[in-house]
Amino acid sequence: MKRECDHMTTPVTGHDWNMTLVGLYVLTLTLWLSPVAIQADAIRLKRRVMVTHTEVRLSDVARLQGEHAEKLADLTLLMVPPESKSAVIGIDTVRKALTSREVNWAFITLGGFETCEVILGDETLQSPANPQPHQSASTTLIRAVTSAKVATNAHANANSVQPVSVAAAVTTLRDQAVQAIVEFAGVPLSQLRMVFEQRDHDKLDIQAEPGRFEVIPLSRSPLGRVMLGIREYDGNRLVDRKNIAVEVTRQAEVLVAARPIARGTKLGPDDLEAREVVLADSAVQTITKKSEALGRVAQRSFRVGEPIDHAQLTQPLMVKRNDIIDVRAMIGGILVSTKARAREDGVLGQAITVKNLRSREQFMAVVTGPRQVEVAVNGSRPAETHADAP
Repeated sequence: MKRECDHMTTPVTGHDWNMTLVGLYVLTLTLWLSPVAIQADAIRLKRRVMVTHTEVRLSDVARLQGEHAEKLADLTLLMVPPESKSAVIGIDTVRKALTSREVNWAFITLGGFETCEVILGDETLQSPANPQPHQSASTTLIRAVTSAKVATNAHANANSVQPVSVAAAVTTLRDQAVQAIVEFAGVPLSQLRMVFEQRDHDKLDIQAEPGRFEVIPLSRSPLGRVMLGIREYDGNRLVDRKNIAVEVTRQAEVLVAARPIARGTKLGPDDLEAREVVLADSAVQTITKKSEALGRVAQRSFRVGEPIDHAQLTQPLMVKRNDIIDVRAMIGGILVSTKARAREDGVLGQAITVKNLRSREQFMAVVTGPRQVEVAVNGSRPAETHADAP
């Protein structure tokens, strides 16, 4: 006997859909706010660090947040050749090193700057015998110079130079801010002067337990008015963020103009002298050795005492446009020479366009001396000629 059953369906109303969506939203929000929700640890690559050891570890070049990240602090990333004094490590290199360590990427996120410049420090930065976790070599001495305008009864130590040893480690937010600026500037702390704004003193005196604060430079330049972004964490949860400003200058001995230098002047020994100056703009590419400036031509004028900007110097012209020049080429072991007309200016080693006086043909040649160029034939390279060659 065949038995048939009638299946009755109930139409879904708009009210039912709304209740369903509300329920899903509440469930999602509850899971998101739940303290047992899984949050990934963070590894953030720094922009610039100074170390005193050639073996560069993950804790030297990155900020580590969370238990899983901290376990990777001793991971060796590279060895800096002592003779080079510096190296650059990219975030891809860090990612490969972590992958080779078989990290679980479900628990760790990698971010920060794309590259980190690693600089070997000098004898002024001593490496501790028993380094504390999460301390780079630049934390061996931290000194903050704060505003001299603060009333002495408001902050007893606000105007003083405050040394902080490795034993004491980073104890306040001020110390951590200074450390971040030192790493950002990439120069010894002894060369830097920092002035924090008076309104930020109370914030800066907050105790900085390990992992509580993260200080990130927000400015492009490490000199002048530098903005710092400060993030405060409770465990792995971001609870607050604020920005503070600090005036940063650098004191260094550099080459300055010993006398007024006009545009187009070829610099000689009497035009330059070494002098200790205060720099407030990192855009100026200062020079410390006379050999880097002698013989070059000033592209703008310099006042007496003004630091010489390497970016405003150029090599002297060996060839000028429309000059009749000597062209040499080595063909089959035989040196062939002819005359040509320069179609553009050129400095030593620059490739310029020249025009053969007979055939009127134009071709490229490399400047090798005053009114001299050379053509590479069959892969040969132009012979080196001194700039002062006759």
